[in-house]
This record gives sequence, C-alpha cells and structure tokens, in this order.
Amino acid sequence: MRLRLDFELDIPQIIVDYRRSFISFLKHCLSDVDEKYYNQVYGNVDKKDFTFSLYLNKVKKNDDIFELEGNHIIMNMSFLDDMKGLLFFAAISRQLHKKFPIKNNSMKLVKITNGK
Repeated sequence: MRLRLDFELDIPQIIVDYRRSFISFLKHCLSDVDEKYYNQVYGNVDKKDFTFSLYLNKVKKNDDIFELEGNHIIMNMSFLDDMKGLLFFAAISRQLHKKFPIKNNSMKLVKITNGK
C-alpha cells in the first residue's frame, strides 16, 4: 500500500534535518489515536515495515535552513503490510488541516491520496 501526503508550510523554509520533523509527525499521529499503536510501530522494534520519502521543490541551502521556492512538501509512504497502511491512514487522516509545529515554522497536512 502507498500513500501520498501533501503538506503546506507556513514559511517556505525547513531545517536541514527535516526528516526528524516528519518522523515526529508520524509518531504524533499514532500516539494521538492510541498508545498501543504507537508502541506497536515504534516500541522496541529495530526494523520498520514501512518507508517514506520527501519531495522538496527547488531548494537553496542557507546555513542550517533549506529555503524552498514554494511552501509545498510531498511525503510518499510505502507499507509492506496493507493493514499497517490502513492503520497509518486512519491515524494520519485525523490530522488533516491541523497545524503541526516544527522548528521555527509549522506545517499542515492538506491532502492524502493513494500513492499509486
């Protein structure tokens, strides 16, 4: 199963270590639904059965900040197990159109689609 998540940033910039912000977002999504699901995915498990990639449009590095041409970021997720994908979909859906704080900025999930 694949998902595509579209985010908008308040300010068109993001820290160089931006992947941590998106991992925090995923952890927040799961823990907001149920600690059981959070522990199932992130508790004492070395390997995850999902992966994600991020697309940033036209990036310029300025010290520890990436300046973006626009405020749009795409996150593509792939799941080995469809049930795990549905679990994430349900958890992530609850965050649609809600701001999520990241360092010196915030992002908002604006769209979720099937990533095919």
